[in-house]
Amino acid sequence: MSLQEMETQEAPTGPMSPTQPKQSSQSLGKPLYKEPEVHPLIQLTLVAAVVCSGACVGYLGPKSFTDQGPGAAYISAAFPFFFILMLIEWMLITLSNFKSAAAQYDLPDSFGSVSAGTMQQLVTKVFFRFVAHVFVPYLGYETIYNKYGYRVLDENSWVTWVFALLAADFVYYWAHRFGHTIGLFWAGHQVHHSSEHYNLSTALRQSWWQTVYSIQGPLPFALVIPPQIYLVHSAWNTIYQFWVHTCLVRRLGPLEWVLSTPSHHRMHHDRRLHKNFGGFLIIWDRLFGTFLDEAELIREAEQLPAPPGQDTISDELQLFGIMQTVPTWLEPPFQFTGFVDLADKAKRSCLHGGTYLQALLHHLHKGPGWKTVLVHRPIRPSNRKRFRLFTDIDPSVATYYKIQLFATLTLALTVLITPQSFVDGLMHFGFIATTLASLALMCDGARDSYRVLEACRVIIGCTLYLPVVWRYSVLPHLLQPAARNAFGDSLVIFYQVSLALYLLTFI
Repeated sequence: MSLQEMETQEAPTGPMSPTQPKQSSQSLGKPLYKEPEVHPLIQLTLVAAVVCSGACVGYLGPKSFTDQGPGAAYISAAFPFFFILMLIEWMLITLSNFKSAAAQYDLPDSFGSVSAGTMQQLVTKVFFRFVAHVFVPYLGYETIYNKYGYRVLDENSWVTWVFALLAADFVYYWAHRFGHTIGLFWAGHQVHHSSEHYNLSTALRQSWWQTVYSIQGPLPFALVIPPQIYLVHSAWNTIYQFWVHTCLVRRLGPLEWVLSTPSHHRMHHDRRLHKNFGGFLIIWDRLFGTFLDEAELIREAEQLPAPPGQDTISDELQLFGIMQTVPTWLEPPFQFTGFVDLADKAKRSCLHGGTYLQALLHHLHKGPGWKTVLVHRPIRPSNRKRFRLFTDIDPSVATYYKIQLFATLTLALTVLITPQSFVDGLMHFGFIATTLASLALMCDGARDSYRVLEACRVIIGCTLYLPVVWRYSVLPHLLQPAARNAFGDSLVIFYQVSLALYLLTFI
């Protein structure tokens, strides 16, 4: 069955068809759907935490990361607050007993999101930035502005800053829209949509290829907008999008007309739809016909009567995820499955005539949103196949798992926000990638493979950052400074304790 056929099958118009008269659910019995309720105080608490975190990022960015560019400084400052906000959201969901199953934090799913985000940032820092040193001097934003730019905008004028805000969001809208309508771009972008839950951890699930297909978008504006202004707005556009990945905040009143809100972005993540592409603003979707209003669809859904014998659905209206799931938590399959699927689709298309090259070019060009992006498609409430990926983690190793994941994220954050040479970054990258692969194997239920890889990893961790071993090692002297610091000593102690925990847990 083709992707378009699957989308049509999962998005029936049925009773919600505009050609059929609406009937009140009260007159026909219990309703088919009821939106999950969140106490206003819970919503206000999360919004306040987001605003406070944003203020802290704005203050700490240029002061604490002076060695980084104007945009990168804010991104680096935001990393710790992403995890703080995730913790706050988890606590609010738990304390409020929020009934939305899609909003819950599932350990393997959250691990998949955090793992993808961590690896995406490390790949960008260790590899893509190395490649960028070759191309940026010739094709970079700053290079274009310095060589060909028109100095017509006053850097200190508020008009310039507002224009840069609109330009950065306009570029993001089209890059994001192309990520759904062009098959090659969707092969990379679908990583972000693969989570079947929807909470703040979902925002971190990013594609390694995101930088590749979005870096060229801003270049036309390099002719007029100074780099330091555009890059700041682009960074804040990215930071803003983190908080819209939540089910706790329902609607924001008049702000829904202008801003991209959690309500709008929940519609974007429904696997049956390709709508609402704005990053900071929703005005582009309203202007270009790609907007779909969650509130309107919920009102329609709540008027539908439940079939005899069926209980009222009280969960998110959306079905999150992608049409074809990736049945593993290992990072490489996450990142490459979309491209493999393109090749498979081209092979299947050849069975109906034409050459493989013609079929491949067709699928590279036309993504799943090609025909549906401008179509108003009502969605019917359903809990059928809401969650298709199930993993039961052995309770005896869950605590060990969480400790190792926390330590790995601490190491990754340190690597991301501090200057690293290419060699040092490569060393850290290899160790972190091995750790995430080991934890993914446990989520997959591959216990024997996990035990072997984890034992090797912990032993390596005991020695990799051990200053004494490094000082008297026959390993290259070039790597020794990476371990001669208090952070390295702390890691050694941690992995020595981890080795003891591993022996107690698995032996």
